[in-house]
Amino acid sequence: MPKYLANHSVRLLEASLESLSLAIVGLGMPQRTVLRTPATRYSPIIGLVGASAEQVLSAILVQIKGEQALMSSATQFKSARQILDDIRGLLRSPVPRMSFLTSGLPNPSGHRADILKATDMFSLLFTERAAGLHAGKGPSRDVVLAAVARVHEFISLLAKSNRIRAYIDSIPQVPSQPFEPQILVDELVERFRRTDDLGDQATILRSLFWYFPTHPPLSRSGFLRLIVLRSRRQKMTLICFLLL
Repeated sequence: MPKYLANHSVRLLEASLESLSLAIVGLGMPQRTVLRTPATRYSPIIGLVGASAEQVLSAILVQIKGEQALMSSATQFKSARQILDDIRGLLRSPVPRMSFLTSGLPNPSGHRADILKATDMFSLLFTERAAGLHAGKGPSRDVVLAAVARVHEFISLLAKSNRIRAYIDSIPQVPSQPFEPQILVDELVERFRRTDDLGDQATILRSLFWYFPTHPPLSRSGFLRLIVLRSRRQKMTLICFLLL
Protein backbone atom coordinates (compact mmCIF):
# COMPACT_ATOMS: atom_id res chain seq x y z
CA MET A 1 0.00 0.00 0.00
CA PRO A 2 1.33 3.47 -0.84
CA LYS A 3 2.41 5.55 2.12
CA TYR A 4 -0.10 8.38 2.65
CA LEU A 5 0.74 9.49 6.19
CA ALA A 6 3.86 9.76 8.35
CA ASN A 7 4.61 6.82 10.65
CA HIS A 8 4.12 8.96 13.77
CA SER A 9 0.67 10.04 12.56
CA VAL A 10 -0.34 6.47 11.79
CA ARG A 11 0.76 5.38 15.27
CA LEU A 12 -1.37 8.06 16.89
CA LEU A 13 -4.39 7.23 14.72
CA GLU A 14 -4.15 3.58 15.71
CA ALA A 15 -3.70 4.53 19.37
CA SER A 16 -6.85 6.66 19.15
CA LEU A 17 -8.86 3.75 17.73
CA GLU A 18 -7.53 1.42 20.42
CA SER A 19 -8.45 3.87 23.19
CA LEU A 20 -11.95 4.26 21.77
CA SER A 21 -12.32 0.47 21.45
CA LEU A 22 -11.30 -0.05 25.08
CA ALA A 23 -13.78 2.60 26.19
CA ILE A 24 -16.60 0.87 24.31
CA VAL A 25 -15.60 -2.49 25.80
CA GLY A 26 -15.60 -0.90 29.25
CA LEU A 27 -19.15 0.36 28.72
CA GLY A 28 -20.28 -3.20 28.02
CA MET A 29 -18.57 -4.86 30.98
CA PRO A 30 -20.76 -6.10 33.85
CA GLN A 31 -20.57 -4.10 37.05
CA ARG A 32 -18.30 -5.94 39.47
CA THR A 33 -19.89 -4.61 42.64
CA VAL A 34 -21.94 -1.83 44.19
CA LEU A 35 -19.55 1.09 44.54
CA ARG A 36 -19.41 3.18 47.70
CA THR A 37 -19.01 6.26 45.47
CA PRO A 38 -21.00 5.74 42.25
CA ALA A 39 -19.28 8.69 40.57
CA THR A 40 -16.18 6.54 40.09
CA ARG A 41 -17.99 4.01 37.88
CA TYR A 42 -17.20 5.60 34.52
CA SER A 43 -14.19 7.71 35.46
CA PRO A 44 -11.65 5.38 33.73
CA ILE A 45 -13.85 5.11 30.64
CA ILE A 46 -14.27 8.85 30.11
CA GLY A 47 -10.48 9.02 30.47
CA LEU A 48 -10.10 6.64 27.54
CA VAL A 49 -12.60 8.58 25.44
CA GLY A 50 -10.70 11.80 26.11
CA ALA A 51 -7.40 10.07 25.31
CA SER A 52 -8.83 8.90 21.98
CA ALA A 53 -9.81 12.47 21.08
CA GLU A 54 -6.41 13.86 22.03
CA GLN A 55 -4.57 11.15 20.10
CA VAL A 56 -6.50 11.69 16.88
CA LEU A 57 -5.97 15.46 17.13
CA SER A 58 -2.27 14.82 17.75
CA ALA A 59 -2.14 12.62 14.63
CA ILE A 60 -3.40 15.53 12.54
CA LEU A 61 -0.99 18.01 14.12
CA VAL A 62 2.00 15.70 13.65
CA GLN A 63 1.17 15.17 9.99
CA ILE A 64 1.07 18.93 9.44
CA LYS A 65 3.94 20.15 11.59
CA GLY A 66 5.94 17.10 12.65
CA GLU A 67 6.27 15.29 15.97
CA GLN A 68 7.92 18.27 17.67
CA ALA A 69 4.59 20.12 17.40
CA LEU A 70 3.33 18.04 20.33
CA MET A 71 5.92 19.55 22.66
CA SER A 72 5.60 22.82 24.55
CA SER A 73 9.25 22.54 25.61
CA ALA A 74 12.11 20.08 25.26
CA THR A 75 10.73 17.91 28.09
CA GLN A 76 7.03 18.85 28.26
CA PHE A 77 4.15 17.66 26.10
CA LYS A 78 1.39 20.10 25.24
CA SER A 79 -1.91 19.71 27.04
CA ALA A 80 -4.93 18.35 25.21
CA ARG A 81 -6.45 21.84 25.12
CA GLN A 82 -3.30 23.31 23.59
CA ILE A 83 -3.38 20.68 20.85
CA LEU A 84 -7.08 21.37 20.30
CA ASP A 85 -6.38 25.11 20.01
CA ASP A 86 -3.59 24.42 17.50
CA ILE A 87 -5.86 22.27 15.34
CA ARG A 88 -8.77 24.70 15.46
CA GLY A 89 -6.45 27.55 14.50
CA LEU A 90 -5.11 25.59 11.52
CA LEU A 91 -8.62 24.66 10.37
CA ARG A 92 -9.58 28.34 10.39
CA SER A 93 -6.38 29.37 8.56
CA PRO A 94 -5.34 26.29 6.53
CA VAL A 95 -1.86 25.70 5.19
CA PRO A 96 -0.91 23.59 2.12
CA ARG A 97 0.29 20.66 4.26
CA MET A 98 -3.31 20.13 5.40
CA SER A 99 -4.43 18.84 1.99
CA PHE A 100 -4.40 15.25 3.33
CA LEU A 101 -7.54 16.10 5.32
CA THR A 102 -9.56 16.76 2.18
CA SER A 103 -7.95 14.40 -0.34
CA GLY A 104 -10.51 13.19 -2.87
CA LEU A 105 -13.28 15.46 -1.61
CA PRO A 106 -15.06 17.97 -3.90
CA ASN A 107 -15.41 20.75 -1.31
CA PRO A 108 -12.25 21.05 0.80
CA SER A 109 -13.25 24.25 2.61
CA GLY A 110 -16.66 22.80 3.49
CA HIS A 111 -15.07 19.63 4.83
CA ARG A 112 -12.61 21.60 6.96
CA ALA A 113 -15.57 23.55 8.36
CA ASP A 114 -17.29 20.25 9.22
CA ILE A 115 -14.15 19.01 11.00
CA LEU A 116 -13.90 22.28 12.93
CA LYS A 117 -17.53 22.02 14.03
CA ALA A 118 -17.01 18.40 15.09
CA THR A 119 -14.43 19.58 17.65
CA ASP A 120 -16.93 21.84 19.43
CA MET A 121 -17.42 19.51 22.40
CA PHE A 122 -13.80 18.42 22.76
CA SER A 123 -12.91 21.13 25.27
CA LEU A 124 -15.71 19.88 27.52
CA LEU A 125 -14.59 16.30 26.91
CA PHE A 126 -11.07 17.15 28.10
CA THR A 127 -12.56 18.63 31.28
CA GLU A 128 -14.52 15.41 31.82
CA ARG A 129 -11.37 13.38 31.23
CA ALA A 130 -9.40 15.41 33.78
CA ALA A 131 -12.16 15.00 36.37
CA GLY A 132 -12.23 11.26 35.73
CA LEU A 133 -8.49 10.63 35.79
CA HIS A 134 -7.33 13.13 38.41
CA ALA A 135 -10.34 13.27 40.73
CA GLY A 136 -11.90 9.86 40.09
CA LYS A 137 -15.23 11.53 39.29
CA GLY A 138 -16.87 10.31 36.11
CA PRO A 139 -20.10 11.40 34.42
CA SER A 140 -23.14 9.19 33.88
CA ARG A 141 -23.18 6.35 31.38
CA ASP A 142 -25.38 8.41 29.06
CA VAL A 143 -22.83 11.24 29.02
CA VAL A 144 -20.01 8.78 28.30
CA LEU A 145 -22.05 7.37 25.40
CA ALA A 146 -22.59 10.90 24.08
CA ALA A 147 -18.83 11.55 24.30
CA VAL A 148 -18.04 8.26 22.53
CA ALA A 149 -20.46 9.23 19.75
CA ARG A 150 -18.76 12.63 19.31
CA VAL A 151 -15.28 11.11 18.99
CA HIS A 152 -16.63 8.40 16.67
CA GLU A 153 -18.27 11.09 14.52
CA PHE A 154 -15.00 13.02 14.33
CA ILE A 155 -12.93 10.00 13.28
CA SER A 156 -15.58 8.98 10.73
CA LEU A 157 -15.41 12.49 9.28
CA LEU A 158 -11.64 12.24 8.92
CA ALA A 159 -12.04 8.86 7.20
CA LYS A 160 -13.77 10.55 4.25
CA SER A 161 -10.33 11.62 3.07
CA ASN A 162 -8.67 9.10 0.73
CA ARG A 163 -5.35 9.47 2.50
CA ILE A 164 -6.77 8.87 5.97
CA ARG A 165 -9.34 6.19 5.09
CA ALA A 166 -6.55 3.78 4.20
CA TYR A 167 -5.50 3.72 7.87
CA ILE A 168 -8.99 3.70 9.41
CA ASP A 169 -10.51 0.62 7.85
CA SER A 170 -12.42 -0.47 10.96
CA ILE A 171 -13.82 2.13 13.32
CA PRO A 172 -15.30 0.71 16.55
CA GLN A 173 -19.08 0.69 16.55
CA VAL A 174 -20.83 2.94 19.05
CA PRO A 175 -23.28 1.06 21.32
CA SER A 176 -26.87 2.02 20.60
CA GLN A 177 -28.57 3.50 23.62
CA PRO A 178 -32.09 4.83 23.09
CA PHE A 179 -32.82 7.75 25.39
CA GLU A 180 -35.09 10.75 25.59
CA PRO A 181 -33.07 13.98 26.00
CA GLN A 182 -35.95 15.77 27.76
CA ILE A 183 -36.09 13.07 30.44
CA LEU A 184 -32.31 13.09 30.95
CA VAL A 185 -32.20 16.89 31.21
CA ASP A 186 -35.05 16.85 33.74
CA GLU A 187 -33.22 14.20 35.80
CA LEU A 188 -30.01 16.22 35.79
CA VAL A 189 -31.79 19.41 36.84
CA GLU A 190 -33.49 17.53 39.68
CA ARG A 191 -30.14 16.09 40.82
CA PHE A 192 -28.69 19.60 40.73
CA ARG A 193 -31.47 20.86 43.00
CA ARG A 194 -31.01 18.05 45.51
CA THR A 195 -27.29 18.47 46.11
CA ASP A 196 -25.39 21.21 47.94
CA ASP A 197 -21.97 19.86 46.98
CA LEU A 198 -20.32 22.27 44.53
CA GLY A 199 -18.23 19.49 42.99
CA ASP A 200 -21.35 17.46 42.22
CA GLN A 201 -23.07 20.56 40.87
CA ALA A 202 -20.14 21.22 38.53
CA THR A 203 -20.30 17.64 37.25
CA ILE A 204 -24.04 17.95 36.61
CA LEU A 205 -23.62 21.26 34.79
CA ARG A 206 -20.99 19.72 32.50
CA SER A 207 -23.35 16.82 31.82
CA LEU A 208 -26.15 19.21 30.86
CA PHE A 209 -24.03 20.73 28.11
CA TRP A 210 -23.78 17.34 26.36
CA TYR A 211 -27.53 17.41 25.71
CA PHE A 212 -27.88 20.97 24.45
CA PRO A 213 -27.37 20.04 20.77
CA THR A 214 -29.97 17.23 20.94
CA HIS A 215 -32.58 18.85 23.17
CA PRO A 216 -35.05 20.57 20.75
CA PRO A 217 -35.56 23.87 22.64
CA LEU A 218 -31.81 24.14 23.21
CA SER A 219 -30.65 23.37 19.67
CA ARG A 220 -31.38 26.76 18.12
CA SER A 221 -28.54 29.23 17.97
CA GLY A 222 -29.00 32.04 20.46
CA PHE A 223 -32.07 30.38 21.96
CA LEU A 224 -30.51 29.53 25.27
CA ARG A 225 -28.73 31.63 27.82
CA LEU A 226 -27.36 29.76 30.81
CA ILE A 227 -26.88 31.81 33.95
CA VAL A 228 -25.44 30.46 37.15
CA LEU A 229 -26.10 32.67 40.15
CA ARG A 230 -24.32 32.26 43.46
CA SER A 231 -25.79 33.58 46.69
CA ARG A 232 -23.18 33.70 49.46
CA ARG A 233 -25.74 34.51 52.11
CA GLN A 234 -27.96 31.50 51.37
CA LYS A 235 -24.99 29.34 50.32
CA MET A 236 -26.95 28.10 47.34
CA THR A 237 -26.29 27.79 43.64
CA LEU A 238 -29.15 28.45 41.30
CA ILE A 239 -29.33 27.51 37.64
CA CYS A 240 -31.70 29.39 35.42
CA PHE A 241 -32.51 28.62 31.81
CA LEU A 242 -33.71 31.79 30.12
CA LEU A 243 -35.35 31.01 26.79
CA LEU A 244 -35.11 34.04 24.54
